[in-house]
Amino acid sequence: MPEPRALRVVQISDTHLSPARAYAVPNVRAILAWLAAEPPDLVVHTGDLTADDPDDAEEAEFARQLLTADGLPLVVLPGNHDVGGFSGDRFSAARLATHQARWGADAWVVELGPWRLVGADLYRLAEAGHVGWLREALSTDRPIALFLHQPVCLVDPEVPDAGDWSVPFPQRRGLLDAMAGRPVRLVASGHLHRYRSASLPDGALTVWAPAASFTGTIRDDGSTYVVGAVEHLLAPDGTATHRLVQPPGVEVLHLPDLVPKGSEGLRDAPPLPLDALPMTPPQPTRGTVGG
Repeated sequence: MPEPRALRVVQISDTHLSPARAYAVPNVRAILAWLAAEPPDLVVHTGDLTADDPDDAEEAEFARQLLTADGLPLVVLPGNHDVGGFSGDRFSAARLATHQARWGADAWVVELGPWRLVGADLYRLAEAGHVGWLREALSTDRPIALFLHQPVCLVDPEVPDAGDWSVPFPQRRGLLDAMAGRPVRLVASGHLHRYRSASLPDGALTVWAPAASFTGTIRDDGSTYVVGAVEHLLAPDGTATHRLVQPPGVEVLHLPDLVPKGSEGLRDAPPLPLDALPMTPPQPTRGTVGG
C-alpha cells in the first residue's frame, strides 16, 4: 500500500475584489489559474473577499462568482471588509446574516485525513455561543490547523497590540483559553498583507499569509512584502510545513500607490472598471515562482 501523503491546503487571503475598482482582479485570476492547474485538497480563503465596503452587494457577489468559477474545493472566512470589524466599519448581525446567506457559513470545521481544520469568525468572539462552538471544535485528539482573519498577536499573545491589526483583548483571551491544551499545530491568518512565519509560546506554528491583491504599508518588522498564496503541507504525523508561492502572472502591487496619500482603503482609489483590464486572462500553468 502507498504511504499516506501530506495534505495540500492552499491559503489565499485579502483578495479585495471589486468590479468597479478592479485593481486586484488580475492577480487573483493568476492565482486561481495556478490553483486550477494544480488543484489542492482544499483552498482556504482567510477573509477580506471584497474590496473595502461590507455593505456593497455588487462587490460581494462579484467576489463569490469569481472565486467559485473553477469549482475548487473552497471554504471562506469573513474579514473586516466583509462583515465589519473591531474598528471603522463595525461588525453587525445584519452584515453577518448577509455573508452567511451568500456563503453558507462564517465558521466551519473540515475533517481532512487525520487533520481537523477549523475556521473561526473572530468578530463573534464576544458571543458566548461562538466561543462555545470554538471550544467544541478544538476538542479533539486530531492535529488542528486553525484559520483566522487577523493574527492572534503581532509580537506577544499576552501583550495588547496598537491598532487594529491583531485580535484585541478580551476577545484574544477567549481565543487563547479555547486553544489552551489543544493540539493546535498551525494558526494561519491574513489581514496584514505581508508574509511572516513564527510560533506561539505553546509551539504552534503561525503563518501570516500575503494578500492575493496588493501589499500594504511597509513596516520594518521582518515580514516579506509580496503578493501570492501559502501552500500548507499537513503531514500524517501531525507536523505542518508550508511555502510561500508567487504564481506566474502575479504583479506586486502596493496599496499606497493606488490610493491618495494617507488612505488605507481601496474605496478611495480612482475607479478601474473591469472592461479597462486586459482581455486575456492568465493561462493555467503548472510552474510556480517563489517558495
